[in-house]
Amino acid sequence: MQTTPVQNSQPSTFGASTAAAPAASDAASDAALAAVDFDNFLQLLTTQLRNQDPLSPLDSADFVAQLASFSSVEQIVGTNKRLDAIAESLAGGGISQYADWIGREAETTATPGYFDGSAPMRFRVSGDVEATNVEIVIADSSGAEITRFQAKNTDAIQEWDGLASGAPAQPGVYTVNATYTNGPDFLRAETAATIGVVNEVRLAETGPVLNLAGGITVDPSKVTGLGSQN
Repeated sequence: MQTTPVQNSQPSTFGASTAAAPAASDAASDAALAAVDFDNFLQLLTTQLRNQDPLSPLDSADFVAQLASFSSVEQIVGTNKRLDAIAESLAGGGISQYADWIGREAETTATPGYFDGSAPMRFRVSGDVEATNVEIVIADSSGAEITRFQAKNTDAIQEWDGLASGAPAQPGVYTVNATYTNGPDFLRAETAATIGVVNEVRLAETGPVLNLAGGITVDPSKVTGLGSQN
């Protein structure tokens, strides 16, 4: 699979840290506005009590009805704001721009890959010109090593045949780690990029999220290449 590099024009839009700040600011603003409105309501209620006719006081049921009406209006305003935010996300920089990614193969950085039990699992390491040896360690979802083997010192796509100790591994999610050495000297280690089919795009609280084969979820900003499904 020849992947096409992806330029994420708005990487910060999808990051959890950058998305959380505006949401927190909006929430604080809404809370402050609600507090002001409620204070105004209490002032009106106090004034109403102070100026009522002592010989003909207002029925307590009227106060309950007024409070219920105020609460209903406050909830409607909050709901409308949330609906506006969802509509804006869907219409603008939301999930619509990733619709054509569904069914395509996405290369993602520092994420596990899915082995379906038959086809080899593909991955890509960055390579290191100073290294004389690149060793790949495959770990299962619990982090336990199941196999290791020598890889090519290149940034081209490579494959794991799915074998562990000579026997086929179980279908599942696996992490590909690479260790670079120069003779006896350790240079560095990295988590390889993996390739998986995009099954779904959905909108989470932090922004669009890709669901890949095997139930792997990925932030679109982590996608470095796209290719056609084989």
